[in-house]
Amino acid sequence: MAIRPEDKALAAAIIDNAYRAVYCHTYEQAQACLDEGIYAVVCGVHFDNGKVFDYLRCVRTHPAARNIPVFILLGNSSRYSPSIVHGMRRAAEVLGVTAFTDLIRLTDKVGREQAIAILRQGLRDPGKFKPPGQEPLPANRIDEHSLA
Repeated sequence: MAIRPEDKALAAAIIDNAYRAVYCHTYEQAQACLDEGIYAVVCGVHFDNGKVFDYLRCVRTHPAARNIPVFILLGNSSRYSPSIVHGMRRAAEVLGVTAFTDLIRLTDKVGREQAIAILRQGLRDPGKFKPPGQEPLPANRIDEHSLA
């Protein structure tokens, strides 16, 4: 999980005991983890002072990680306008993200406990992850040449 230290409690609630989570708080730590045979990447938008999209570019060009599921979470501490969220969502789409979830809107719609359950299910079955109230990402994937 590539997140800010203050987001660890929420991340731990989502991950639960189903997976062995590796928490990275810097771009360099997260980059080094890509060689460890990870199952998925969960990354907060505010990770390492906004390096989320730099990290996603790294994930999608890394030989061992380019095809793993990548989940982007827009944290629960700031509300952004729909236009800003749409822009972040489109940037994530270009970088081949599996899902981009606005946690505030999801929590407002279904409540905290149900939101956590939905996110856990998304990790178990990334192909079927469609949180309610979230604009779905198109299925088109990019290749490593698009990122150069």
